[in-house]
Amino acid sequence: MTDNITKDSEILKYAIAAGIIDLGSIRTQYEECERMNLLDSYEYKIFESGGRWYCRLPDGRRLKRKNREDVESEIIKIQKERKKTEKESEGKKPEDIFTEWNMARLNSGVIEGATALRYRKTCDKYIKNAAINKKSVKRITRKEWTGFLQDIYDAGSPTEEDPKRRISAKELGRIKCVVRGILNRAEDEDLITYTADEVISHVRTDINGFRHTTSPTENEVYYPDEYALLKSYCLSNPNPYTRCILLSMTSGERIGECVALLVEDINLEEHYILIRRTETQADNTGKQMETVREGAKTQAGIRRVAIPDNALEWLREIKEIAEKTGGGYLFKQEPGRFKKRYVGNRVRASQVRRHLKKICAELNIPYRPPHKFRKTYASILKAADVDDTTIIDQIGHTDIKITENVYIKDRNRMKEKSRILGEIDELRLDPPEEENPNCRVISFFDESPVSHPRVTRRLQKNTKPEKAFK
Repeated sequence: MTDNITKDSEILKYAIAAGIIDLGSIRTQYEECERMNLLDSYEYKIFESGGRWYCRLPDGRRLKRKNREDVESEIIKIQKERKKTEKESEGKKPEDIFTEWNMARLNSGVIEGATALRYRKTCDKYIKNAAINKKSVKRITRKEWTGFLQDIYDAGSPTEEDPKRRISAKELGRIKCVVRGILNRAEDEDLITYTADEVISHVRTDINGFRHTTSPTENEVYYPDEYALLKSYCLSNPNPYTRCILLSMTSGERIGECVALLVEDINLEEHYILIRRTETQADNTGKQMETVREGAKTQAGIRRVAIPDNALEWLREIKEIAEKTGGGYLFKQEPGRFKKRYVGNRVRASQVRRHLKKICAELNIPYRPPHKFRKTYASILKAADVDDTTIIDQIGHTDIKITENVYIKDRNRMKEKSRILGEIDELRLDPPEEENPNCRVISFFDESPVSHPRVTRRLQKNTKPEKAFK
């Protein structure tokens, strides 16, 4: 051995070049050893019966070949594929597992495109650039996952420097849902030995540490005078947007349901509108875009909405306009208002929102999103003593409690509430205009003696006669 040969790699190269080591023979021995290891690690045995060789496959089927070598070759293919999958799984990061989980639920119809997109945004915001996403899921411990969630909660909790900083319970719940999906799929792939419940149950939160979003009534519904102004404006300025706004105001439909209506969904003979599709913000692949899908937001959302009989003629005119432009969607871009290439296109919910914002600015009333029409509509029905069953049928809910707790609001302004309370006699603090003889107020500071005999006797007993009632 010379002084120039100092490393093992150089020694190995020298041995191969000098013919001391036969590399081909070693490679053959290695491949045979690897082959035997793959066969020995397979969970089922190879057996012979009736001159044929058999072995059970992982999916339960039986493999049959004429000779043993063919069976072994098939098993080695299966084992190599398994090894490749395991190697890929070992390197999977949380974001990779999330993508598989999210797309699997989307493709199976468990969630809609908009929900998948919402989860995608949550993952991008909290997990994609986090330190935990730099490690493979197999090497992340339960304590690391718990610490990850705890840090998100603590980072959104109020501090002395920023006492108003808080994360909402809804936001943290969405993050937990994403983490639970990642861990459940990782557990199915045998990448982790702990469960999602073990991780999430160790996150310590306090109900007072969350941001509670309470919106005042004036932000939730339109007041009667504002509703009248909007209705008058939309009737005086007919176009696809104002018609869509009016339909939502008078039927309580979601704006996404209104823009997805077809001409055949309007049944003027039976006085109802059939709701069976809606606009969504993502397509079936989770890509963000405004598209129409069959079905409603919930199962109860597929319904028949009754039309007020005084709105039938107005709705008949809208239907005739849509039929003249080729049918299809009820609200479309009309000639004369839009560029020729846009004529006939479906009106989108985002366009209606922008138009409503302009109308509110012109009328000098506060803007509320079109969804507030539903809350206003439910409040109007409740104030008109419409029965609960009709209300939830029109709105598309399954329980009146949801409608009452979230949708129904008092639409009276503070001055109107004050006037109503002021008309209650028992709450009056000013002297009544006419004294009620059956409800006389006794004052011990009056100069005239009290006429009630029992009160008079009690006062005379405890007071000197000459100074009584003075």
